[in-house]
Amino acid sequence: MMLKKRSNYAGELRKSHVEQSVTLMGWVFAKRLYKKLAFVDLRDRKGLVQLVFVKKNVDLDLINETPLESVIWINGTVVSRKEANPDLFSGDIEVQVSEYGVINKAEEKLPFAIHEHIDVSEDLRYQYRYLDLRRNKPFHSAILIRHKIYKAIWDIMDNLGFIHVETPNMIASTPEGARDYLIPSRVHQGKFYALPQSPQILKQILMVSGVDKYFQIAKCFRDEDLRSDRQPEFTQLDIEMSFVTKEDVMDTIEKISIYLVKEVNGIEIENNFPILTFEEVMKKFGSDKPDLRWDGFFQTITYQTKKFKAIACENASEDSIKNILTSHNWFENSYMIIKQTQLKTKKLKGKGNLVLLIPLNNSDDFCSESHELFRRELMKELNLIKEDQYVFAWVHDFPLFEFSEEDNRLNPVHHPFTSPHPEDIEKLETSPNNMRANAYDLILNGYEIGGGSIRIHNQKMQEKIFTILNISLDEQQNRFGFLLDSFRYGAPPHGGMAFGLDRFLMILAGGDSIREVITFPKNKLGECPLTGAPNEVDTEQLDILGLKIK
Repeated sequence: MMLKKRSNYAGELRKSHVEQSVTLMGWVFAKRLYKKLAFVDLRDRKGLVQLVFVKKNVDLDLINETPLESVIWINGTVVSRKEANPDLFSGDIEVQVSEYGVINKAEEKLPFAIHEHIDVSEDLRYQYRYLDLRRNKPFHSAILIRHKIYKAIWDIMDNLGFIHVETPNMIASTPEGARDYLIPSRVHQGKFYALPQSPQILKQILMVSGVDKYFQIAKCFRDEDLRSDRQPEFTQLDIEMSFVTKEDVMDTIEKISIYLVKEVNGIEIENNFPILTFEEVMKKFGSDKPDLRWDGFFQTITYQTKKFKAIACENASEDSIKNILTSHNWFENSYMIIKQTQLKTKKLKGKGNLVLLIPLNNSDDFCSESHELFRRELMKELNLIKEDQYVFAWVHDFPLFEFSEEDNRLNPVHHPFTSPHPEDIEKLETSPNNMRANAYDLILNGYEIGGGSIRIHNQKMQEKIFTILNISLDEQQNRFGFLLDSFRYGAPPHGGMAFGLDRFLMILAGGDSIREVITFPKNKLGECPLTGAPNEVDTEQLDILGLKIK
């Protein structure tokens, strides 16, 4: 059949279109059938509109027999509705159908109902992801919100003078903390490419080349254990700048963050994000990514001659505090709940008459992860979080290294290209385990959405850091020789950041899993239910690559 030309999107029709003739195309979302007329909700990318089929004008048999989710076309006239439907953007109008046809009939039995409120298992949804995406409201769809933020990124980065540069996705293996995904070479059998965990080294080399201000919306790949906020492949806004200080980079990232929230969700965020040290957040929260939408935090106090971590519990009853603690088995019933008036010292900072006391059992005065998890549960249970609330903050002064009991050596807290804190350089020879990094993380609503640092740009310094990390001189040359060589030819001071777009989009969309803002996500096992990846390949393909499966 000859396909007609669509005149409008169904979801865009409004009162201003009344008396206009239109040609629409889309999916049959719902039907209400009667003897002499039928009502059909037609859905397309922009939303829904009600169609009216009247028996004296059109044959009702075909539409009566057409299954839901079939693709149809109609010609008709836009008219005002007698009773508006406030739940639809097009609820003031409907379309009187004069002619229609079925483009493609759907199966009568669908894998699941195409309705956003129907509960469907994750694997089934991802197996039929094309149907799952139809269930999303247009303004919340994974595709459109991502498109919106990408466009905003290009606008703000161009305005700030950044240049977009693509870096390759087939590189040498230079592990950055997680395992690499490897690609065997057919031409060079026994050798492998790696998919990039990030463009880290290449963007530093771009700074050596004189690019000065680089950005890229980059695909990255890490073979690591999955969580609700992790995927084996993910997208980041990658940024690098030359001749900058830590403060310069942070100021730039703030401008970008504020702009993106406004463009995507229309919400104004104040600048000058709070800046907290690693030591401070560990003492107050026990996490380097605390959720600051509630201002309650743990403080160290002495009560009855013993030291405790104490927090004032806003709006909480004793039962609500106990229920949270016992349901998660936190602090093994060693806590106490008292009233503020029982404290002989000055009143705790924060609202709330009841105070939770948790014995302090360590010498560094740090909280544990359970302290922050309790805060989050309390926030949720007592509705202490406002809707559409976005609270950014910086965390800096991280340790440069951490000791791995498993490897019996120092490992970098961020990555081995992070420069030491300028005030700690003299510790490099004597006590590297006590050095701070010239690094910074951006947190939002309890998630780390970005991390960055001022990089090492001196060959001798980089070699020294590699040596501390127990990377031999031969291994340094084999894995990072091209970076070290570039530093010999005039490397500028530089720094930057990687901004996790999937996680950021998840927060802006009000979700709790990045899978919901990725068009074709992997499941919790790292599998793609839609395509069946990872899948087995035939022996001939393996032979060509010189590979055998054990």
